[in-house]
Amino acid sequence: MKGQEESKAMNKNSTLSCHHCNEIVIDAIYENEKVFCCHGCHTVHLALESGGLLDYYRVREELGISENLTPENRNREDFSYMNESRFREEFLSTRDNLKHLKLYIEGVHCLACIWLLEKIPSINKEILSSRINMSSSIMELTLVDNCDLELLANQIFNFGYRPHAIKNETEAQNLQKSEEHTKLIKIGVAGACSANIMLYSIAIYAGAGVEFSSLFGWVSFFLSLPVIFYSATPFYKSSISAIRTKSLNIDIPISFAIILGSLFGLYNLIIGSTHYYFDSLSVLVFLLLSSRLLVQKSIQKGLNSNGLSALFEQTSIKRLNKVSNEYEVIHTKYLERGDIVLIDKTKTIPADGVLLDSLAYINNSLITGESRPQKVLENETVFAGAVNLGEEVKIRVEKTFKDSVLGDIIQKVETDSKSKQRIQSITDKISRYFIATVFTLSLGSFLYFAYFYDLNTAIERTLALIIVSCPCALGLAAPLAIASSMNRATENGIIIKNDSSIEDIARIKNIFFDKTGTLTDGNFSVAKVDNEEQLRLFEKVIYNLEEVSNHPIARALQSWTRDKSQIHIDDIQELPSKGVSGKYKGDFFQIIKSPKKCESFSAVDLVRNNEIIGTFYLSDQIKSHANELIEFLGEQKFNSYILSGDNERAVSQVGTFLSIPLGNQVANQTPETKSEFIENFNESIMVGDGANDAIAMKKATVSIAVSGAMDIGLRASDIYLTKAPLKSMIFLIKLAKLTNTSIKLNLLISLIYNAIGVTLSLLGLITPLGAAVLMPVSSLSVLIATIVKIRGVKKS
Repeated sequence: MKGQEESKAMNKNSTLSCHHCNEIVIDAIYENEKVFCCHGCHTVHLALESGGLLDYYRVREELGISENLTPENRNREDFSYMNESRFREEFLSTRDNLKHLKLYIEGVHCLACIWLLEKIPSINKEILSSRINMSSSIMELTLVDNCDLELLANQIFNFGYRPHAIKNETEAQNLQKSEEHTKLIKIGVAGACSANIMLYSIAIYAGAGVEFSSLFGWVSFFLSLPVIFYSATPFYKSSISAIRTKSLNIDIPISFAIILGSLFGLYNLIIGSTHYYFDSLSVLVFLLLSSRLLVQKSIQKGLNSNGLSALFEQTSIKRLNKVSNEYEVIHTKYLERGDIVLIDKTKTIPADGVLLDSLAYINNSLITGESRPQKVLENETVFAGAVNLGEEVKIRVEKTFKDSVLGDIIQKVETDSKSKQRIQSITDKISRYFIATVFTLSLGSFLYFAYFYDLNTAIERTLALIIVSCPCALGLAAPLAIASSMNRATENGIIIKNDSSIEDIARIKNIFFDKTGTLTDGNFSVAKVDNEEQLRLFEKVIYNLEEVSNHPIARALQSWTRDKSQIHIDDIQELPSKGVSGKYKGDFFQIIKSPKKCESFSAVDLVRNNEIIGTFYLSDQIKSHANELIEFLGEQKFNSYILSGDNERAVSQVGTFLSIPLGNQVANQTPETKSEFIENFNESIMVGDGANDAIAMKKATVSIAVSGAMDIGLRASDIYLTKAPLKSMIFLIKLAKLTNTSIKLNLLISLIYNAIGVTLSLLGLITPLGAAVLMPVSSLSVLIATIVKIRGVKKS
């Protein structure tokens, strides 16, 4: 603690800041009176200087941007695969005799980034134009025919960004585009007809003569026919489907308004009245179709889970060319079964395969939950998602990423339709009661005005009421916010199986943490021992007993032993939260939790035939961001608890350090008692290991897995955090809170709009045409409010 305080004090007193990222400099790198905090910032500065783009700093300063400027610490990427013919055929498209390329740019966070990336054509004459969408971070480039894509990617990388090529179309996207094309035609027809009808309507409202009014009325009628019988068909189909299932939906009052207005408009036209309604109905259909397409695109983006696979996807790999017998760089998506590939140090293995070298050390925690380096021997299996910790190794691909264990896990998550079903049910539930109310109010309005006024007044006010009170925005309030949040979560490596978890997190106030591996690193080490001389005599027993356990303490005890010889132990078994036991040469051995009290250490005893031989005292480290998370939860009025199988002193040490109240520190818990403890609370969040805490997680309202194997974590929990879990939890809770606020705001906007609209229509202060224009404004308001609100949450 003292060292940390001194470090903080030293940082506060430092006057040096990095020329590129403005961060405080500790180990300075100097160049021509400029100071840089790391080689990454220095490299980016040199790239800007060589490209004549030092104005980047001026633009950044003018925009007032001073945060999140540090380049990611990344390994140099080999982009030579981008010039391969197969890659160019798949990722380059041709329009107007020019080549076009789409790249997802990792690391875009401000307008200065946009300015810099759109200056690429000034330093690369093979690039004709560059445009980037900040909301999606997608860069669209127009290129000359034989553009060097490797050079382009390296230039972007040198600026501090990582480019990822985006495939132009998939079969699903083509079908989606075809559907959108049909919708756009319907919108186009409705728009063209509405515009022409409005020209004639203006003449009629301006006081055209009786002859011209009648003529313009019939022209308007014929122009409205394509709108009524073609553009409006989606509303009719949806209404018929709802009626067949004996349910109510949003499109029923819309269809009713279109049909009723058209019939009465034709009737008035025949009898010579000037109340036609064709302009109102045509504008209504045009604006409804337009706003729905816009909202649909936003929801589709939110429900798109393609980003999940991208969390584990690489871009390049060295594959052995069987013809030239030399290694070539290709994109990982082109790997096939039987390919031999080289995996560099710290690189992620892109497919399931077999090790061809004699020895490798990998981190396979994503699949197994085992965080320590795993030793792999020749011809043993390695899995996609594992990280090579040693030197470069060769593997033979047995299963591509799509068919790998990790790929199968991701596919199961992506095909889970729970969230989409629930979003639909929310829409139906909200709309059902509102539609019934609108129908009742409309009928009463029609009868009242028909009796006390006249038929035209009754029709006009009732039609305006039905149009203006269409509950489109009301039904979109929740699903749009939830879909946007799901998208944001996936972008940040948070896998959410059920969207109800987002709403629940915003409401629940009791949150329970497992200690080991959740709040602490779980990397125990033996700090001291009692009776070491005797314990050393049983090293082989200790090592082999702990082979059956994946608990961090078991790993620490195995590391302590020097003699790791394999011996056979009979009746070996693990007792969760207690220890392990087994028989060796007629003696019954146990490694179990010690009853001894030792401040700040976890203690376990080696017991032979119920006699304690010696005691191990183990220490663990608090995880980074744990203190930040608990402090944040306190600010948000959460009640934080520790539920641990460890002894009271070890739990107290962690709880006191994290400022968790003494009454919320619960020690000596088994998986069963953890579950019973959580059952005492009506609503709760359990945060822990997907394997060891599975029972407790099932009792919690929301369960979050922050460690352990991915497949177990996803089965046991509602949410799985794939990276920087405690930091991601802060982001998740902020996101949940903003989603809840966004839903309430959307509902409020919709209800206020409908209340005002209904009142104006009943008072005759708004015509059907005015109602048709105002109605989509509510949906657009909800859309804008949601986008602004949800995109506002930042990664901590």
